[in-house]
Amino acid sequence: MPVSCPIQFKILTDDEFRNLDYRVMAQVFASHNEMSRLCDENIYKADLAARWEAAGLGPVHTEVALDVTWGSFSKRYFLDLVVRDTHLYELKCALLLVGEHKTQILNYVMLLGLRTAKLINFRPPQVESWFASSRLPLESRQRVTCDDSLWLELTPFCSGFRAALMEMLGEFKAFLDLGLYESLLTDFLGGEGTVVQRVELVRDGLKLGYQRCQLLTPDVGFRLTAHTGDSAQARSQLIRWLSHTRLRALQWVNLNRTSIEFVTLPHP
Repeated sequence: MPVSCPIQFKILTDDEFRNLDYRVMAQVFASHNEMSRLCDENIYKADLAARWEAAGLGPVHTEVALDVTWGSFSKRYFLDLVVRDTHLYELKCALLLVGEHKTQILNYVMLLGLRTAKLINFRPPQVESWFASSRLPLESRQRVTCDDSLWLELTPFCSGFRAALMEMLGEFKAFLDLGLYESLLTDFLGGEGTVVQRVELVRDGLKLGYQRCQLLTPDVGFRLTAHTGDSAQARSQLIRWLSHTRLRALQWVNLNRTSIEFVTLPHP
């Protein structure tokens, strides 16, 4: 199994999730009121676990391991709080919830096949929370279509790169965190020490410095994005960036939900 977790989650409907969540959140507000909004995340985590158990909401598990494996790749995530093997809660202590926080918990929802989980932020004057919900049945995430009409096999690595990504999507399905796909591909290609290199950028003969870039070969880079809808602006930005490097091409893969676009961008 590419994804493993010691807890076998029971998948709930939205109404089932909210019925218990009402009681869970009462203790969240109590913790925020009594402990202030200035504690670290680990303090709130311990306090909530104790409060939920005392309120008869247990069992409560903290720091639950979630393992992702594929070939030689292995990554372990830790789920903050799990209540009754049904409710997943992730805690934050940030000025406000941002896209990165939401992407993290949605990634967990997708990996575990859940319908709903919840993100809770203790730092604002009032508790901030966000339901992370997936309306996508597993079969929808499996229907991945591929458009490689603009893809060129520039090196022997290009074919393996494309095949590996399609196999990966077959194993893990679509809609996961982009960073996970990048980590899986980097490991497949030999690891970060081999793949991630510094590329020089030049404008009008002026050497501006070096920037980290993922490379298939010393002169062919690759880039993964997750733009939905029209990707023309992203393509324009990539070509503009490529024009200031000595790379001969950039192999671009755009994960547009379940439509995967493979595009070769030659140096302009």
